[in-house]
Order: sequence, then C-alpha cells, then structure tokens
Amino acid sequence: MRPKSTASDSGGTPPVKRGPGRPPLKRRRTSSVASGSKKSDDESDSPHEPMRKRKKLDPMEMVHQLYELIRNHKKDDGTLLCDAFIRVPKRRQEPGYYEVVSNPIDLLKIQQKLKTDEYEDLDQLQSDIELLVNNAKAFYKRNSQEHKDACEFWELFLSTKQKILEDPKSVAADDSSDSKSKIILKVGKLVGESIVKEE
Repeated sequence: MRPKSTASDSGGTPPVKRGPGRPPLKRRRTSSVASGSKKSDDESDSPHEPMRKRKKLDPMEMVHQLYELIRNHKKDDGTLLCDAFIRVPKRRQEPGYYEVVSNPIDLLKIQQKLKTDEYEDLDQLQSDIELLVNNAKAFYKRNSQEHKDACEFWELFLSTKQKILEDPKSVAADDSSDSKSKIILKVGKLVGESIVKEE
C-alpha cells in the first residue's frame, strides 16, 4: 500500500513533474488573465501617465522656461522689457537706491540662483520677481518709465506663469524651437570659426 500511496504520491508527483508543463500553463492562463486585466488596467493607465508627464513639466523646467520667456520679452520699440532690472544700480552712482531698498535683487542674481538650482518651484521664483518689482516701484517715481516697466513686467510674469501652468506643452514647444535655433547658431559660429582658421 505504501507503493500505491507513493504511486498516488507519485501520481501527485507526476503533476509536479508535469507541473513545469501544465501548471505553468494554468498559472500562465490565470496569470495571463489576471495580468491581462492588469495589463489592460496598466495599459489604460500607462497612456494617460505619459500624457500627464508630457503635459506636466518638471518644476525646474517650468522655472527655467518662465525666466527665459520674461527675460527675453521685448516691448513694442524692440527693447527688452526687463532692461532696467538686469542689474541693480551701483552704490556709487545711486546711493539713494540702497536707502530705499533694503534687499536689492536683479535678474543677474536670479539667473545665478537658477544656475545653482536654488529654485524648486515657480512660487520661489515668483517671490524673487515680486521683490525685484517692488524694489523698482519703491525707488522709481510713478511716472517714470522704470516704474511702468516694473508694473508691466509683473503682469507679464503672472500671465506667462498662468500659461505655463495651463498649457506647458505649447510653451515647451515654443521653447524647444528657440533652443534648436540657438544650437544652429552655435554650430554656425563654430563652422565660421573653422573657415577663418583654415584661411
């Protein structure tokens, strides 16, 4: 009887031997059905996730894009809107500025913070831009061009930030085309330099 029981055990064991053949099929079927449903769930989720990733940019990318857009914005006369805010007035030339403004900041300092990755999100950039604008409005007279530019610069910042938050894809596309043109310009300069060297 023991042989029979072992045979029944072995009868149980052949499925174990067949187990690599049949049970994996069963497992595959059940797992394939389960994984199929999981895959369908994953597949239904996965297209949405990359789309979300495409729509939602990295916060650092958003900060850089926003800065570049406001930094390069030109007025109707072709001059940069931010021209007066690139550098704070020098202490020797405008000592009164430092009497009015306790915490001076300019776009060069903001750019330096960008390069050293000090901004983690748009709100941090916004606080520095707001400080810059408030400094300019505090120092320059209301009727001055600098005061008007500061107000316009702040409006530009807020509207551009809103556009990036609502539709970063279109802004990213515009930005990537700009970066491509910059690359082409760099290559053109390199080619021009090599031609000059050959001559």
